[in-house]
Amino acid sequence: MKGTHPTLLAFGKALASALDEGFLALYVLDEPASGTSAIGRIIPSAWILTASNPDLRAVRRTYRMVCSQLPLEPAGGPAVISAEEWPTYLRLFPDRARTLLGNFRLIQGKPVLHEWEGPEPVTTLTSLARVAAESLLCSALVVGEHLSLERQADLHARLRLTADDCLGRAPVRPHPVDNLIALHAYLDSVAGTWPDFAWDGSPPTDAPARLPGLISLYSLGNQLVVVMARLDRPVLQGTDWGTVAELVSTEYENIVLATPWQLRLTGNTILAADLTAGSFEHVWGIHLLADCCPSDSQVVASLISRPVQFLAERLPALYSTTAEADLSALAHDLQNILLNSQLQAEVIARRWGMSLPHPPGPLPGHEAPIHDRMVAIERQFRWWAHRPAQLPSTDPPG
Repeated sequence: MKGTHPTLLAFGKALASALDEGFLALYVLDEPASGTSAIGRIIPSAWILTASNPDLRAVRRTYRMVCSQLPLEPAGGPAVISAEEWPTYLRLFPDRARTLLGNFRLIQGKPVLHEWEGPEPVTTLTSLARVAAESLLCSALVVGEHLSLERQADLHARLRLTADDCLGRAPVRPHPVDNLIALHAYLDSVAGTWPDFAWDGSPPTDAPARLPGLISLYSLGNQLVVVMARLDRPVLQGTDWGTVAELVSTEYENIVLATPWQLRLTGNTILAADLTAGSFEHVWGIHLLADCCPSDSQVVASLISRPVQFLAERLPALYSTTAEADLSALAHDLQNILLNSQLQAEVIARRWGMSLPHPPGPLPGHEAPIHDRMVAIERQFRWWAHRPAQLPSTDPPG
C-alpha cells in the first residue's frame, strides 16, 4: 500500500490472523495538514476495530512481536474499539469521532467504520459542551510556566485539536491564547441558542483590582476555577495571570478560566458527575452552580466517560507498549482510576438515595499472574461502558 509504513502493514496482517473472525479493520490516523501534533500524543495513531470484545492479550503479543522485528512503532500504541462500544464512544466524544472519521486511512480489513453511525454535528449540546470543557481545561496554558513541559505539550495539542474541530484549520492559530480567544468568541456566539445555562445577575462589587470582571472562584481538585464575565483578547492578554497563579500557588497547582455560561454548561454536562458528587467547592463570589441540576442521563454520561475513554484509547495502548517488568505498576494505576470512578458513583448514589450495583470483582490481588490482572481490569472498564443502565438512572429526588 503506497505511503504506508511496513510496520503498519505487518501489524494489520498479523492482527487479522491473531484475532481471526473478531477482527474487522485496522485504521491509521494521519496527521492533519494543519499539523496539530495530537496524533499519538492525544489520540492513538492506530485503531483496531473488532466485532466483539477484543482479546487484548493477543493484541499485545502481536504488537510487540511486529515492533520487535520492524522499526517505527505506531505512535503511542493502538486503540481498540468494538462495534458494540462505538455508539457509546460517539455519544460521549463526538469531537474525537469527527477527527477520526476525517483523518482515518484503512490499512487492513473492510471499511466498516463508515458503515457505522457517524458523530453528531458540532452545534449539538454534547459537542458544544466538549468545546467548553476542553477550553476550560486548556486555559491552564495562560500560565503555562507553572506546568511541566510534557503537560504543556499535551494541552497545546488538545487545544489545537479542539479549535481545528470546532473552527476549522484556517487561519492557523499557532499561539494557545489565539486559540482560546477564537474558541471563546465561538462559544459566546452560540450561547443564546442554549439559554438554560445563561446567567444574567450582577457581578460582585468587591472584585480584586487585578481581576476586574471577576464573577466567582471555585475549587475543583487541585485547580482554582476563575470565572470572568468575559474571556476575550483584552482579558486573556491584558491580565497578569502569572501573578494570579503565584498568589494561590500554595493551595492550587494551577488556575483555569471560564465564563459563567461556559461553567454552567460544563457543570450540567461534561462535569455533571463532579458537580453532583460535590467536587466543585464555591470559594468566592456569585455561586453560579447553586441552581444547576444536571439530568440523570447527563450525570451517568459524565460518570462513565473516563472509563469509556480509557477502555478504547488508553488501556489497549498502554498494555501493548508497557514492558513486562512495568505491568504491575500499570495495573496499580488503572485500578486507582477504577476505584475513583466507583467512589464517585457511590457518592452520587448516596446523594440520590439509591442503591448501586458493583462492577464484577473483586480484582485479583498482586500475587495473581499479571496478565490475568490486566484481563480483570479490562473487564471492569468494559462494565462501565456496557452497563450504564445499571447505574443511577432516575431523576434525583427533589
